Amino acid sequence: QDIRQLLKCERVVIFKFFQKGQGKFIFESANAGLPPLVSSPSEQKEWRDSFFAQDNMECYAHKIYAVEDVFLINHSPCHLAALKKFQIRAYLIIPVFVGENLWGLIAAYNHSQPKFWQQKEINLFEKVSNHLGIALKQSELLQQMKQAKQKADAANKAKSVFLTNFIIPFNYSVVI
Repeated sequence: QDIRQLLKCERVVIFKFFQKGQGKFIFESANAGLPPLVSSPSEQKEWRDSFFAQDNMECYAHKIYAVEDVFLINHSPCHLAALKKFQIRAYLIIPVFVGENLWGLIAAYNHSQPKFWQQKEINLFEKVSNHLGIALKQSELLQQMKQAKQKADAANKAKSVFLTNFIIPFNYSVVI
């Protein structure tokens, strides 16, 4: 919400890629009255787009898209139809990386009118994208640490069971 207010736009979303051709809006902050792009988790459907399926999703990895007015840009008819369907008039799209991997996109939309994206707004949004990628990487590393701890705990428990069942009943003395 703060980012949406700082950018003076009507919607901010986070889109996560799952595989080529598929992804999902996982977060949004939007002005009241706009239809949601993110539904409840139980109802949320994946977004399938042939544009992403044709290996074009990598084009997002190397470019920031700042479009002031979708009607003044040479979009393909199907792309323009999708923008019209969601009543998007202007947008700013920046890739989100987790490490070296393209994870998804963060986007800001204006619906009611064109918007001139100032360079300071683009820079701010790019920093938000970078921080989001770092936070996602930290979360990923934390999950890996938890799994490693669980495996270590299981190995220690198995070792204790082994020692209890096989060595202690024989009452061996250990000489050091």
